[in-house]
Amino acid sequence: MLSKHFPVLDNPGRTITSFADENRKRVTTTKSRLTLLLSFLMFLAACTTTNGQELRDAFRKVKQSVVIVRTKQVDLAPAAGQVISIIDGLGSGVLISADRKILTAAHVVQTADVAWVEFPDGQEIRAQVIPFWSGIDGLLITDDLAKALNLPQPAGVLVGRIADNSIGSRLGLHPGRLRATVQGTDMLLGGDVILSLNDIQITEDNYDQLNSAVGSLKPGDSLLMEVLREGKFIKLSVPVER
Repeated sequence: MLSKHFPVLDNPGRTITSFADENRKRVTTTKSRLTLLLSFLMFLAACTTTNGQELRDAFRKVKQSVVIVRTKQVDLAPAAGQVISIIDGLGSGVLISADRKILTAAHVVQTADVAWVEFPDGQEIRAQVIPFWSGIDGLLITDDLAKALNLPQPAGVLVGRIADNSIGSRLGLHPGRLRATVQGTDMLLGGDVILSLNDIQITEDNYDQLNSAVGSLKPGDSLLMEVLREGKFIKLSVPVER
């Protein structure tokens, strides 16, 4: 009987590899594949760690601006004014100005009778809801992108989408039609570019001023807007409804 640990000669000049040699090859191949797999997993882990660190750094920078919004909706009986139910609501918002203006989604506060804001330090204050909703989904464009779109000023808001039954739709704004990626930014092109609101020119850093001007509008006041549409300057106006 031939030992499986040694090669045998099948015929002169030809060597048949033994089982032991084949096993060693399989082990070597397996180790190589395992090493490659481990290297790949370590690479993925390194990428995941880097992305995770970036997310943590970004969160640390913005977390002091994120607030909790608590609301109560009180339903009364039509005749007697008796309370039928009280519905508690919970959402989040972002601090957008030094005078503690909070930006939140419409659905969080649109039916609220009372609202409170809780800040990251635990302080809680009662809030006043300013239910102004433009229905405009836009993108602030500046610098090279503004030049690429032939804006006559350093900044503007490119209109992407318009919600039905909103101020934006009543103004007659034209939304974007062509989805594209420009300088790494996804956007809808072909829509109006907002240049000013109530004679206040759009700039890169005057959001607070614009927000205060629009937030102070009362029912019946007019919202004025100048837009760039297909190379032409157009002025739009619509009365504010609350």
